Amino acid sequence: MPSLTTTVKDTSPLLIYTGNWKPGNSVNDPLVNRYLESSFSFTQGIGESMTFQFYGSFVEVVGAKRRNHGDYTVKTDSQTLTGNGFSDSEIFNATLFSQTLDLGQHTLVATNVGDNGGQFFDIDYVTFRSDVGEADEPLIVNTFQDSHPSFNFSPPSSWGDQINVFPGTSGRATSDLSASAKFSFQGVSPTENVLADI
Repeated sequence: MPSLTTTVKDTSPLLIYTGNWKPGNSVNDPLVNRYLESSFSFTQGIGESMTFQFYGSFVEVVGAKRRNHGDYTVKTDSQTLTGNGFSDSEIFNATLFSQTLDLGQHTLVATNVGDNGGQFFDIDYVTFRSDVGEADEPLIVNTFQDSHPSFNFSPPSSWGDQINVFPGTSGRATSDLSASAKFSFQGVSPTENVLADI
């Protein structure tokens, strides 16, 4: 059975943050460009967490290990593991947690538990792997640019073109809080065929 690995950036709405998480930027961190796509989310609050629900058989949390980072926990389903984000040398694209699981629906919760107030914990991205299709099927991955007719940007006047920023040198961005983007597709879920808009 083919498997598909998906990368979920820190800015994705699939990652649910609890507490006072902030976006990393060049104003508060001159090394922001060391993170994937020059973005990360961080917290200094003890007990503040990130929750991610996914269907898959493997999950990995990636962030940084730095001098001002401390302890954290990651809980998947009923198992909790403790890690430490401290490092004398700045390490980016570091695996903070990874686990192979039975294929199914899972919940991951990553929590800052640094002993000293003010210790950082950050998230760069999360990856997860799902098994898809039948055992003898090849995996076919399609990438659609923003110019594809499956995209609908509303209202069109609120969306500006962003050249040389996104893969394929094509992308769109908006600052209009009422704007939306819809992508229509047909695919197969683990239980049924679906025709969906996201």
